[in-house]
Amino acid sequence: MKQVKDFIIIENISINNSYSKLILSPADGAILPVILPGQFVQVAVEAPDVFLRRPISINDVDRESNTLTLLVRNAGRGTAALIGMNAGEKLNILLPLGNGFTTECKAGSRLLLIGGGVGVAPLLYLGRELKAKGHHPEFLLGARSAGDLLSLDEFRSIGPVHICTEDGSEGIKGLVTTHPTLSESYEHYYCCGPAPMMKAI
Repeated sequence: MKQVKDFIIIENISINNSYSKLILSPADGAILPVILPGQFVQVAVEAPDVFLRRPISINDVDRESNTLTLLVRNAGRGTAALIGMNAGEKLNILLPLGNGFTTECKAGSRLLLIGGGVGVAPLLYLGRELKAKGHHPEFLLGARSAGDLLSLDEFRSIGPVHICTEDGSEGIKGLVTTHPTLSESYEHYYCCGPAPMMKAI
């Protein structure tokens, strides 16, 4: 069920000049609603000339700490304002939105999760959920350069990570659509990223 709730920023972690992770918890102390991997939120931004909520993928959910994480890319005035916020400040969020990924697979399935650019954001939570169900997720992550690869240690804690960068600064040089791991056998494939990438996959 969709909710409009205030969340407190527990931590704002700057990853690089373009990305930050906002770790949030409900301001009223309520338990997080059911959130499926692949769902997103709409965030109200208090900034001049920013009128519409910003859609942001849910990067991770931690039931133990009752927090959710948003991976925010600086793409304009709205997201720049979010990245500039501090711990203790409030955000008004509409959630959860979207249908999410289907996670029902044959027991012990070998799965490949493919992400390009900011499309890697929802794959972290998806990978955790699939591993918790007894599956064997692997990740194929692409970026322009090594500096644009995000949360690699967290992904590696879940399963093997295959990397490609457009400039060849890490992993195989090229796009995820040409990575040799795509020729291997997996029970299911999940992907998130630019439309041309998903169409090619």
